[in-house]
Amino acid sequence: MPSFCSFLVFEPSQTELVMSLCRGTGWNVRFIPDPSKRYKFHKSGHSEVAQPRALADFGSLGEGETHGQLLVVEAERTEANNIIQLIRAANVVVEGFPDQKYGNPSGFGIPDDASEQSSIFKDIFQTNGFFELFSFKMERPVAVAMAVNAWSDRRIVYAIHKLSKSYETEAITPWSAHPR
Repeated sequence: MPSFCSFLVFEPSQTELVMSLCRGTGWNVRFIPDPSKRYKFHKSGHSEVAQPRALADFGSLGEGETHGQLLVVEAERTEANNIIQLIRAANVVVEGFPDQKYGNPSGFGIPDDASEQSSIFKDIFQTNGFFELFSFKMERPVAVAMAVNAWSDRRIVYAIHKLSKSYETEAITPWSAHPR
């Protein structure tokens, strides 16, 4: 079964809950250490790097710190993208406005070969253009629960996507209100 990078990063303490939710609806997912290394999690919250060239300044993990966990969807391309896009749309509904900075990427195919994976993780995911696609939202497990519960009903899936799209086109966001 092909594997697809979702660009959806979770706090390590959230992964067990998300796995349980996904298994309940039959989604085949797993978590791997976030190859972008964009987020560090610690007891009092998290830290984020905005640009890949700042990774060196971010330093290695300190005591009690961990990197995020990346959701990997194992399914055929169309189904994997449907799952990823539904989670993203549900996240927009939960938050109330879209992430207009980086858009809504589809799944990125991850090869089975470990050396190819390593090359992609370092040479692609830690470069401008891809690095920014990795995102963390504290509310994302709620979005996963919403997506999982909607999955079996096309009308609810459609409604989530429709509402998400409405937020994209009609909502006032921190970016749309910025003076140019």
